[in-house]
Amino acid sequence: MNFGIIMAGGVGTRFWPISRKNKPKQLLVIVDEKPLIQSTVERLLPLIPVQAIRIVTTQDLMGPIQNVLNFFKNENFILEPYGKNTAPCIGLAAAKIFREDPKGILVILPSDHRIENEETFRDVLSLAMNYAEQGQFIVTIGIQPTRPETGYGYIQYKRSSNKAPSHAYEVKTFAEKPDLEMAKKFLESGDFLWNAGIFVVRVDLLLELYQKHLPSFHHDLLLYMRSIGTKEEEKLLLTLYENTKPISFDYAIMERTKNVLVIPADIGWSDVGSWVEVKRLAKEDRNGNAVCGDGLVVHSRNCYVQSSGQFTAVVGLENVVVVTTPDAVLVCHVDQAQSIRDVVTALEQNNRTELL
Repeated sequence: MNFGIIMAGGVGTRFWPISRKNKPKQLLVIVDEKPLIQSTVERLLPLIPVQAIRIVTTQDLMGPIQNVLNFFKNENFILEPYGKNTAPCIGLAAAKIFREDPKGILVILPSDHRIENEETFRDVLSLAMNYAEQGQFIVTIGIQPTRPETGYGYIQYKRSSNKAPSHAYEVKTFAEKPDLEMAKKFLESGDFLWNAGIFVVRVDLLLELYQKHLPSFHHDLLLYMRSIGTKEEEKLLLTLYENTKPISFDYAIMERTKNVLVIPADIGWSDVGSWVEVKRLAKEDRNGNAVCGDGLVVHSRNCYVQSSGQFTAVVGLENVVVVTTPDAVLVCHVDQAQSIRDVVTALEQNNRTELL
């Protein structure tokens, strides 16, 4: 059976002040007319039925997500005690699905990305599921790069291989977010793809990889699996998370695994990772400015304004993001958009909970 695993536990700190703890990025209407998580689910439904989709999130976010996805039942949710990055999140989902179907195919994807070419995306996923069904490979989707992007991770693939089936390539290596010069070299080489963070794998193979690469976590995960449905379940789940360190699935599993295939895809993908990316997706004027909401930009270049509830004017500026809400205003240079999370950290340290 095919299962959709949607990771939705993040808080989207780079989208402060719009994003808050009770309404993180995946619940926002940022670039389209629907919340990002709703679009994610809807593009999966032609391939995977509702009853086979699981959303991995926290108890605090389950209610707000159900308000958006009101056709989702409690059974559609896998709840983490708290976030510990993507490796524990995916491992927990694997443990739950293994009890339902030990050879089930997991389609693992973020809840907050944007994909324009949805039919092509589903064709690529179908191909990936066929390859994953053999139980030998993790299959990932690589995005054909269109620019030397420094905000994405990259996947380098082998140009020829006896192992890889048609339309797929063996992965040579994963690369972290590069600086601009390295990103240009990646683009020029022709064998690097953007890492979209989408994985397709048979659940029994996935658990074998956890046993090999995260043995301590896997040990605790087995204890938890045996407790599912008993009075010990909640206690052992908490122990599982207390005993593990935050670690990403890419670093813990993908970068250490040899049998990885990548399928290159041109699907109009964006991770909508910052206000600069939102600006890129918006309709810009001839000076590179874009406005969302009640705002105006004059005598300025390469600026983005998002105004919620009050008129906002930007005059005589360059390369600036301005976001206003009823209780907060953000002014940020476009080169520092990834640092907005530091504002959230500072607010936490100063106990400004009303702004979080």
